[in-house]
Amino acid sequence: MPKPAHTLGERARGQHLRFGVISAGIALAFGLLLVETDRSAPLAWLIALPLAFATYGVLAGALGVCAMTGMRGEVATDHGLETILDRGCARTVRGRAALLLVSSVVVGTLGAATFVASL
Repeated sequence: MPKPAHTLGERARGQHLRFGVISAGIALAFGLLLVETDRSAPLAWLIALPLAFATYGVLAGALGVCAMTGMRGEVATDHGLETILDRGCARTVRGRAALLLVSSVVVGTLGAATFVASL
């Protein structure tokens, strides 16, 4: 099996992208609600969760890498899951999946920190 550039099929990429956009809308609505109701800064840190989900969804959809299938060393095609038999390729996919998760958490945390600082 050649090195997969993506661990998601086209349908799954679209679903991840949709999830990311919906999560970004939820984060924006939550932020607007917090600003309009003059809530305190500790509550504003909760915006990190939808921001991290939004970042994950958009990156997973755009890059075609799913963290769950990547960590398991599988490729999610439109007709089902396939195991990556090449160990080097599976290691690369696991690394991409871990990088996707870490970057999502970092962007969510930095976004929440920026939001809290602006209150």
